[in-house]
Amino acid sequence: MKRLLLIASTLIAATSANAADWRYCLASATDDHKVYMSEPFQTDAPMSTVEEAFARLLARSGLRYGEIQCPRSESEKSALTMRDHAIAFNRTNGNEIAKV
Repeated sequence: MKRLLLIASTLIAATSANAADWRYCLASATDDHKVYMSEPFQTDAPMSTVEEAFARLLARSGLRYGEIQCPRSESEKSALTMRDHAIAFNRTNGNEIAKV
């Protein structure tokens, strides 16, 4: 939960009260068979800003990771559905999910 709050506080300056996009972020650590994943959050920050904030969070935590993705959705429900699908897909492929 603390890490999710850190993501939110990092993005607060770029987030408006009427933000339209819902996102969650994920990054794979292929060698460790792990995928780091955030909870969905609402923001209107540019994708590059969101991905950079997630990268900083992972780096500060000392985690090794590869490519970062922060898929966009128009609603919390669809963001949760997308995230749940990503969790199921990665577990099926032998990856551990680590929520950050």
